[in-house]
Amino acid sequence: MREVSNDTMSGSITVRTGVVQMGETVIKANSDVKSLQRELLGRALENALDGEMEYHLGYRKNGRPGPGQKNRRNGRTFKRIRTSMGDLLLAIPRDRQGSFDPKIVPKYKRSIEGVDRRIVALYARGIPVEEIEQTLKTTYGGNVPPALVSHVANSIIGDISDWRSRPLQRCYVDIAIDAMFLEWYERGAVQKKVVYTMVGYNEGGDPEILSMYRSDLGSSNWRMGMVDDMKSRGVEHIGAVAADGITGLPDAIQAVVSLAQS
Repeated sequence: MREVSNDTMSGSITVRTGVVQMGETVIKANSDVKSLQRELLGRALENALDGEMEYHLGYRKNGRPGPGQKNRRNGRTFKRIRTSMGDLLLAIPRDRQGSFDPKIVPKYKRSIEGVDRRIVALYARGIPVEEIEQTLKTTYGGNVPPALVSHVANSIIGDISDWRSRPLQRCYVDIAIDAMFLEWYERGAVQKKVVYTMVGYNEGGDPEILSMYRSDLGSSNWRMGMVDDMKSRGVEHIGAVAADGITGLPDAIQAVVSLAQS
């Protein structure tokens, strides 16, 4: 394990690759990142399912059905699916007539491994709206109406924007950086991309995804982009930074350390 220290006006910043020692607690960063990404996946899928139900019924979640329309929402049912990040329990919307047939997670499908990481990556910065729409089209395939995919895209894009811009806490005791490698369809060809996930731990040891940033493989643009993003959303101080197996780690560490020095 390699250790880098840098003293600042706000205290000592200790950077370690692998895991971070926080008091008597050892943070298992990889496990926490998977768990948080799984929660984000559930959020994305449930937003998409709500968008599908809106399209099916013809009115929005908190709206009113049309005159004479008998079919309405009828609560939710729960379904457990397998993902590359572990099992996920989804709340699937239901309608009174039982005619709703979900497409992104079909009724008899129990696994979405293969597309789950790409769905999580939609929440990363560096992905424009048109790419979000294209990724959803690819995820749904060609067996659904384009109008349905467009409706779902409009439904989920608002949540992505809200999540990316939400305020953060002023202080995080520790930061963990994780890299997720993906193949992304872009400009008519498959491109290799990497999504960096930055997880922060508050004083109580609770983890939270602070930011995700997509970048071309080998690019260094994500480093200052993620730091600037955290600063703009209220982060003023961090303690230790942990990362493992990330190319350009020293530069990434220095970029994060600069947050505490500014």
